[in-house]
Amino acid sequence: MNTKLLIITITLIILGGLFYWFQYRPSEIRKKCASVAQEESKPSGGFDIITNTRLEKANKAYSDCLAKEGLKPEILYGWESN
Repeated sequence: MNTKLLIITITLIILGGLFYWFQYRPSEIRKKCASVAQEESKPSGGFDIITNTRLEKANKAYSDCLAKEGLKPEILYGWESN
């Protein structure tokens, strides 16, 4: 009985660690980086108009943040400007 309990406990710890490392941690990093990108691309004036330049700034800030945190850089808004 103790052997079964030990195996189940170890298995749950390993599965929990894998879930944390490959699912939860990356999603939290992406949330943090999206906030960073939004803050860095905010306009300095009173108008909140979305422009290509602002989207480019947000995508760059997001990609840089992901790379800094150890994830594969990707873009935030789903396309890259040419």
